[in-house]
Amino acid sequence: MKITLRIFNVLIMVLSLAAAVLLFALPTLTFKSKIAVDVKSFSKFVPETKFTSDYDMAELLGTDTINLGINFQLNVAQTNKIIGGHKEIVNDEIIIKNSSEIIDTLHEPVNLITDFAIHSVIKSTIKDEITRQVESARVKFGAASTAEEIMREVGMNDEYFTNFSYNLYDAANSKGATLNSVNEVLYTQIDDAVARSEQSGLVDNSGFTEETKGDILNNLGGVLNDLQLVNSDGSLKPISGISYMYISNHVKNQLTGKVADESLLEQRADESIVDYSDRMLELYVVTQMPDVFYTVVGYVALALLVGNIIFGCIWIALFVITLVRTISKNKPWTFFGPWFWILGSLQLVLGFGITILTKFIMPNFMPSMEGMPVTAFLMSIRTSVVIPSILFLICIPLAIVYSVFRGEAKLRSQESAR
Repeated sequence: MKITLRIFNVLIMVLSLAAAVLLFALPTLTFKSKIAVDVKSFSKFVPETKFTSDYDMAELLGTDTINLGINFQLNVAQTNKIIGGHKEIVNDEIIIKNSSEIIDTLHEPVNLITDFAIHSVIKSTIKDEITRQVESARVKFGAASTAEEIMREVGMNDEYFTNFSYNLYDAANSKGATLNSVNEVLYTQIDDAVARSEQSGLVDNSGFTEETKGDILNNLGGVLNDLQLVNSDGSLKPISGISYMYISNHVKNQLTGKVADESLLEQRADESIVDYSDRMLELYVVTQMPDVFYTVVGYVALALLVGNIIFGCIWIALFVITLVRTISKNKPWTFFGPWFWILGSLQLVLGFGITILTKFIMPNFMPSMEGMPVTAFLMSIRTSVVIPSILFLICIPLAIVYSVFRGEAKLRSQESAR
C-alpha cells in the first residue's frame, strides 16, 4: 500500500511542479480579439460621385464584412509595468504597441476598396466620354450601328477600358504626378480610341478636334477635383491614399476639441498620408478609451502578479511536503490541506473568471464607434493560471482516490503498531 501511495505522490509532485512552473513560464496574459468591419460603411470613406453611386463595394469584394483579428501576449515584466492602470504606460504597452497590428491588417481591405472605387470612377468617366464621342462621330457619318456596337467591333470592350483605367490610375498615382502629366497619358489613350473607331469605317471623326480633347480632359479634371485629389498648384495627391485621407479627416473632425494638444491632429511634413491615418486611428482609440478600462487593466495586472506568487507558493509547498513524505519510511502519505483548496478555488476564479469578464462584460465599456465602420468587437483574455487551474481540477478526483488509499494505509500502520 505504501508503494501505491508513493506512486501517487510522484504524480502529485509532477502536477504541482508543472503548475508552479507554468504560472511563470506561460505568458501572464494572452489577448485575442476580432473586429468586424462593414464594407458598405467603409466604402463611404471614398467620396461618392455619379460614377460610384451604382457600384456595390460589398459585391465587388465578395463580402459585406471584413473580419480582422489581433493576438498579443504580455509577459511578467510587461504585466508588472501596467500595475496601477497608468494611462501612458497602458497605452504604450497594450493599445499603441498592439493596435498597429490591427491597422496594418486593415490596410489590405482599405487598398482594395480604394482601388475598386477609383478604378471604377476613372473607367466609367473614360468610357462615358469615348462613347459620347463615338456616338457623335457615328451620327455625323450616318451609320445605323450603335456606338456600343461599333466600339465592340473594334475591340473597345470592357477589358479595353479596364486597361485604359489602369494606365491612367498608374499615371495619376505616380510620384510627382500632375494634372498635365495625367493629361498626356489621356491624350495618348484618346488618340488610340479614335484610331480604333476609324477602323470600323462607320464614323466621321473630323469633329474630334483638339478642343474636343480639351473638353474630355476638363471633365476628367473635374472628377479628380470632386475626389479632392488636385492641389492648388496642379499637382496630384496619390490616388492610392485617398481612403486614408478621408479616414484621417473624419477622425480629425471627431477628435477636434477632445485632445489637449490640437497640433497632434495635424499631418506632419515628414508623414505620409498612410502614416498620418494610422496615427490618427491610434489617437482616436486612446482618446476615446474610458477611464474604467485603465482601472480594470491595472487591477487585473495586480491580481495576476499577486495571484501567481501566492498560487506558486501553494503549489511549491505541496511539492515539498509530498517530496518529504515520499522519502519517509513510516508515513509516506502527503496531504493537500485546507489552504490548498481555498487558494486553488481562488485560482479557478482568476483563471476562468477573467476570460468570462473580458468576453461578456468588458465589451460594454469599449469606446463608442459611432461614425466608424466597425460593426462588432469581440475579445477574449486568457491568463497564465488557466492551465494550473485545470491541473487543480485534476487534483480533486485525485485527492478523493488518494484519501481512500491513505486511510487504508493509516489503518494498516496502526494495526502494525499494535
